[in-house]
Amino acid sequence: AVLADKSQALVFYVQVLFHAQVKSRLIPLRGLDASKVYLVNGTEYSGDLLQHVGLRVDIELGDFTSKLIEIVEK
Repeated sequence: AVLADKSQALVFYVQVLFHAQVKSRLIPLRGLDASKVYLVNGTEYSGDLLQHVGLRVDIELGDFTSKLIEIVEK
């Protein structure tokens, strides 16, 4: 979910079944402003990178795991 002014977003990642050889996954984030810089867990990312390449999410061990990730404009 992205706020209307594109200053903040929440990503809810759910892993139903664990895949043994997968360590991370890239999730493209649509709806962000490509010209803005965003903070995710203290790391800066451009909106363009998050939209076109995606956010790397580390995979947790086990089935039925989830993560809530907050993205905030710098």
